[in-house]
Amino acid sequence: MIIDCHTHILNKNNLREYLARYKADRLLSIRFFKGYCGGIFDDRDGDFDEFICDYDNLYVIEAIDFDTNILDQLDNIRAKIEEVDYIKGLKLYTGYQHFFPYHERLFPAYNFAKEYSIPVVFHSGALYEYENSNALLKYTNPIEIDEIAVKYPEVNFVISHFGFPYLMETAMVLNKNNNVYTDISGVLDVDCYDVIKDDIKKILKYFPGITNQIMFGTDFIGDDTSVNEVELYVRFVEEVFGDEDKELVFYKNAQRVFNL
Repeated sequence: MIIDCHTHILNKNNLREYLARYKADRLLSIRFFKGYCGGIFDDRDGDFDEFICDYDNLYVIEAIDFDTNILDQLDNIRAKIEEVDYIKGLKLYTGYQHFFPYHERLFPAYNFAKEYSIPVVFHSGALYEYENSNALLKYTNPIEIDEIAVKYPEVNFVISHFGFPYLMETAMVLNKNNNVYTDISGVLDVDCYDVIKDDIKKILKYFPGITNQIMFGTDFIGDDTSVNEVELYVRFVEEVFGDEDKELVFYKNAQRVFNL
């Protein structure tokens, strides 16, 4: 079994494209807030809420827009959760909206996550550069998640993209906090595959116990992701992890974190 815990499948065409190229048993689609990256993705999810109900293997992580009323957003998500069972988490984009994970405005979101037993996912590490971007890296260091992990021990937190390039920092936070997880999405590149593979192997030598906190993800986003990239992530797990740990990374950890 494979659970891809980090995709951006925003419409039916994205989903068909993914399933035609590669078969995962379950998929989690992370939504963007309105205006993310200058609004370049705003027109891609027009039919999302309509088609998702037709698929029992597709789930959603809802985005929280830090710059608008968070309580209102949580009320809207609450209404959805009471009607459907496909909402499995919340996503925050610290570097794009200039806030640290421990900002007090986010406490209601963390309490919400605790109430519904869903994780909070952070975009961490490197930022996508777009025209007129004002994104700031100082907000994306995974070390900043340590504080809320301690403050909210009942909530699971996910550091996206293994916090790349802050790989060691991510591993250190996971090793310290058993309620913090990470995924490997967006980390791999054909040109530097071997370098990244060696880096992760080295980190697992330092912190061998974190394999039960690492999840499979691809960051698939339709036309912007080639099939070779998706297959590269499967190859990576096969080459880096032992047989028991492969099962953890491919699906068991995500099953536990996202209640799948």
